[in-house]
Amino acid sequence: MNRSQLKTHNSQRGFTLIELLVVIAVIGVLAGAIIVAINPVEQLKRSRDTARKSATGQLASAVSAYYVSKGGTYPTANATWVSTLVTAGELKAAPATVTITAGGTSCASNNQSNYCYVMSGNDFLVFTELEAVADSSKCPSPPVPQVIRVIIVM
Repeated sequence: MNRSQLKTHNSQRGFTLIELLVVIAVIGVLAGAIIVAINPVEQLKRSRDTARKSATGQLASAVSAYYVSKGGTYPTANATWVSTLVTAGELKAAPATVTITAGGTSCASNNQSNYCYVMSGNDFLVFTELEAVADSSKCPSPPVPQVIRVIIVM
């Protein structure tokens, strides 16, 4: 084998810098598209909303149980209504406080840990704010954009 054949043979091994940069760019574009499709921030909001929906359901069940155990009387609609349910033994512990997002609204009164409670005759509402944009379809005209509430009517 002479020198020119050896030089030609050696120069064909490996990838050029341009080829490596093109592959890295393609991988970067694909990774960016996957991150946008998954949207980890929205996934975190959905997981927090799941916990809020569960807590709202537990609060509504506790209010119903209180109503039955107290002979047809609901807890007083004030700023300590959740504590009343805990004291009465209808709820083991108060749920974690809901953080109201910027631009969000909470109920002005009857609010404990940002879970709201409203009585009206023989009915009551328990609700709170949700974060996920995906839940916006469940409330066609929210009072504030992206402030969604879970409402349980009993």
